[in-house]
Amino acid sequence: MPRRSPRRYPSPRSNVSNSLRELQGWGIVKVVHVMGDRRDHYESMKDVWEMFQIIVDERKKRGPIRHGRPSRTDQRRERQNQG
Repeated sequence: MPRRSPRRYPSPRSNVSNSLRELQGWGIVKVVHVMGDRRDHYESMKDVWEMFQIIVDERKKRGPIRHGRPSRTDQRRERQNQG
């Protein structure tokens, strides 16, 4: 039986572009030019632990992650605390 390649879901170009710009600002990704190719190629830093620490530090600067709507459990707890 032939092996199937995993499905790839295309990301909107603007999302990819914004993410790469953010990672470049953090120093995690840099542009690498390939001779004879006009497209931009990217290279990430090699030290995974350093990369992890940078991401953690940058996420802390942003503050807590806020999700859209509270879960039903959170809504239930909130009602219980009010009454």
